[in-house]
Amino acid sequence: MTLAALVATAPGGGSTPDAQDDLHGVFQLDDGMVLPYPLDNLFRGWVECTGRGHHKALDIGGVGPDGGLGSIVRAMGPGKVVDLGLPADDPTRFGTPLTGVDQVVRGRETLPAWKDVPGYGKVWFFTRDYGAHRSGGFIAIRISDGPLEGHEVRYLHIAAVRRGLKIGDTVEAGEELGLLGGTAVLDAPPHLHLDIETRDGTPLDVGRILGIGPTRVPCGADEGVTASIRQRYSKAARVLMGALRAERRRIRTASSEVTSCGTFELDGDFEGGELRAHRLIVPAEAKVPPPFTVTLTRTGGKGWDPRIMIDDAHGNGLFTGTLPTPAAKRRAAFASLASGRRGEAKVTVTPKKGESLALRLMAWPVNKRYLKEARWHVVVERPCP
Repeated sequence: MTLAALVATAPGGGSTPDAQDDLHGVFQLDDGMVLPYPLDNLFRGWVECTGRGHHKALDIGGVGPDGGLGSIVRAMGPGKVVDLGLPADDPTRFGTPLTGVDQVVRGRETLPAWKDVPGYGKVWFFTRDYGAHRSGGFIAIRISDGPLEGHEVRYLHIAAVRRGLKIGDTVEAGEELGLLGGTAVLDAPPHLHLDIETRDGTPLDVGRILGIGPTRVPCGADEGVTASIRQRYSKAARVLMGALRAERRRIRTASSEVTSCGTFELDGDFEGGELRAHRLIVPAEAKVPPPFTVTLTRTGGKGWDPRIMIDDAHGNGLFTGTLPTPAAKRRAAFASLASGRRGEAKVTVTPKKGESLALRLMAWPVNKRYLKEARWHVVVERPCP
């Protein structure tokens, strides 16, 4: 499977992904799906039992400081919010918020019970009980496009929902949904319980969907068999995350930001072939902006051809260099004026709504040695009102 790691950087962001973004940024696979959360710390997978012992899901453990508490959970694909709930809204169903304390012990680790999180305010991460639903805070998304079209993806045990998100809203792949927590989890460390059902309600082994292989454990399997299966899919996940992060480090976000209108120009190179692409942010405008044109020209080196790819602010691919992706339908229209394979690359973009876009300035596949002396010049022309 070919992988793409995309950095969702706000306009004016730094030149390289910082440690936090490298840990919790947008990780998108070739089929357009985005990982809901990094897969560095996997817990229980599919347990083939009936009754209370069954677990037709994947538990994705928190990563980073404080067991990942307060880190971002993302939409796997575009879709509609079909259900959500939080302990603070209905303690009987989703668990009574554990307030009035500063620390808790989960998985033999002492963790903060709450934090002030920018954009969310004071967030309580745990509950005193399971609640009738036993889910804690949760969000359910019906996917509208891509390999999971028609499937329902459910995110359980979250601590908070992104401010303003409600049932009926549409989201895009990679969009922030809420924060990792441990609601309705009374002993295990913080984690995301992720389950996926087909249109007819058939549950799926999430590991196969995420590209780490099956996580299924036979009902009644002993501890040795269970541990062996977990080690296998955890190893596959670590390999996947390593490849995604290695790819991310080869994509650098330019420190310059495209001007609001007029002509913007920038020169760059691939740092002796160490980089694969540069990202350049085209910031949003208050109103739906007019079409703008991007031209990428080779100014140094031989044997490589310039290529322009375009993503949205969440890292969702919209334009491949010659054609729009399925995700582009609601976002923008693209007219490829020149692919770059026989000279300059040139594309006209007509946004359908005011939002930031990210240009990826790169080369069509070539031997790495051709990029050692490669240099480029980009021009972005945005009409002024």
